[in-house]
Amino acid sequence: MSKEANTAAEGTRLCHAPSVAWQRVGDEVVVLDVPRRTLVGLNPTASALWESIASEGEVAASIATVAERLQQPVASLNDEIARIAKALLQRELLQVVGAQSIPAAQRVPGDSGFPAALPGIAWEEQLEDSGVYAACAKDPFGEISPGCTASPSAGSS
Repeated sequence: MSKEANTAAEGTRLCHAPSVAWQRVGDEVVVLDVPRRTLVGLNPTASALWESIASEGEVAASIATVAERLQQPVASLNDEIARIAKALLQRELLQVVGAQSIPAAQRVPGDSGFPAALPGIAWEEQLEDSGVYAACAKDPFGEISPGCTASPSAGSS
């Protein structure tokens, strides 16, 4: 077992970041990364991990759940799950329970700052490129954030 997998199995508890929304679509989980205005499609292993974290939270229990779901031995998935969990943590889609994420105000919309290919991520697309537009709220002064794009069909308010 690698050092990564050993670390993942030591009682680490993960949760979905509060700034994401997700849904299973067919065979994959699609995650909406709200601060970066990006849709992220997870591969089958990452999708199974994502869903098990929703119910299990603890990484070692999630590995067992994923192994059962994918009908593979736990030992064969330890390293892969550890790499995927690390990538999703780096990407701020997951977070360690009790840890704080970077406030959205400190992020640059659309700029992930991460390598294009992270383990577990099958595809990624900016919301505007997919035809989905982010909802924009006005600040206390009635101004819309400059990084926000309103839907072309949305009226002005």
